[in-house]
Amino acid sequence: MDLNLKVKNFVKLEVFRERAEEGETLLYTVRMSADGETWNDESETDDFIRFFTEEENDHLEHFGELMALLEVIALYGAEERYFRPEHGAHALPQAARYGGEILVGYSNPIRLYCIRWSERIVILLNGGIKTARTAQDCENVRPYFEDAVRISRRIGQLFRDGDLEVVDDEFRSTRSGEPEFEL
Repeated sequence: MDLNLKVKNFVKLEVFRERAEEGETLLYTVRMSADGETWNDESETDDFIRFFTEEENDHLEHFGELMALLEVIALYGAEERYFRPEHGAHALPQAARYGGEILVGYSNPIRLYCIRWSERIVILLNGGIKTARTAQDCENVRPYFEDAVRISRRIGQLFRDGDLEVVDDEFRSTRSGEPEFEL
């Protein structure tokens, strides 16, 4: 996984997983840009997934737990109990059960930063393997944690200013077609 050292001043919201049926959770991701003109080739979430599926690592089982939890969230709702609060943003996974079965154990070191907007809207970002007690102290995840907090604050500001809204459980820009903005 490339460390998050590039200047990222612009964000574009994109649908990551469409709803197959009414009532499912819409999963967004973001694509970043330094200048608002040339966008990264892959979304932040695609970069996260690529790291755990294409590179050798010892965390495939933990990654599988996270992906199972994401499927439950997508199908049945983004309940608060699945998310770790992180200074205005969120992180997955939280130790979780679904239907009596353990989906994610307490020892899972993976963090996927995200924004749980509602039970039907989640913005997935990027993350990595957390190796320190706090995200701020971990070189692996600190840049992704910081991006998540910045993006969450900016989206909140866009809502307060009336530049972004939710219509039919989807984000809509009130200024242009696609929700994109400067951080």
